[in-house]
Amino acid sequence: MIERLTPVLRSRAFEVGGVVVGLSLLGLVLREALADTENLRFSPIPAVVAVVLFGLSWLGLSVAWTVLAAERPDSELAYRWLRSQLFRYVPGGIWAPVSRLVEMDGEPRERSKLLLLEILSILGVATGGGAVVAVVVLGWQWWFAVAGSAVLLAVVVGFVYRLGRSLRVLSTWLAVLTASLGCYLLASGFSQDAVAPGVGFWDAAAAGLLSWAVGYVVFFAPSGVGAKEWAYLGILASHQTATTAGGALAARVLFIIGEVVALVCVTIARRRLLSRVEGRDSAAAAVVDDDAFDLDAQ
Repeated sequence: MIERLTPVLRSRAFEVGGVVVGLSLLGLVLREALADTENLRFSPIPAVVAVVLFGLSWLGLSVAWTVLAAERPDSELAYRWLRSQLFRYVPGGIWAPVSRLVEMDGEPRERSKLLLLEILSILGVATGGGAVVAVVVLGWQWWFAVAGSAVLLAVVVGFVYRLGRSLRVLSTWLAVLTASLGCYLLASGFSQDAVAPGVGFWDAAAAGLLSWAVGYVVFFAPSGVGAKEWAYLGILASHQTATTAGGALAARVLFIIGEVVALVCVTIARRRLLSRVEGRDSAAAAVVDDDAFDLDAQ
């Protein structure tokens, strides 16, 4: 099913329409932020904390993917996951999950199941976690969080068992996924505090996670640009628009920085690992050559 969507996602309509819609919405958010800059101020410490948490969140999601796909943490798969996420910023490019479909090994149906499971699980945990916080701090109806989380979690568990994953793999995967999105939730709060702390940390945290889920499914805009920011403003509609718009833009910038840092760290670690493996192989080959030389000498 996902493979059949690839030509559509590469079409000219998505390339032009997605960029126009996304940048138009982002421009409106920027206009709102610039309408009242007196309430905006930059604080470096919350910004740095947000970058670290965003990076940890992205690293965690890559590890969760490897647990799901290979049933164990795998540095090569984590690197592929992080690299595939760059496709989110390509105008008209294929959606990040579809890009992983191209790189993955195995039967097409099995790969599609894994990717669909990843999409549903991320949306489920992000929506459920954000809604739980929103129920507590924003006064949302409690049934929204419970019903949405329960339905999506049931779908996720069903898919995992259909894929033949064990309970240990399931629990490890959900734990890593939840911790990763927990980091994203906290990073959203610190992003708002970095430019306008008057909104409220947990209000911004809940809105950040829920709006990220919105941006995740709006795949026609590069990385959900514009849609995520407008969802953030809508959830925090009771607050001053200029301050929430500043927080939405700050979260976008700090998240990109955190994502780049995560990719760089994994790339460096991967190259060092490959160098050590090549070094051990060379040493082993040298020992074999020495043994063969000794036998010839005898």
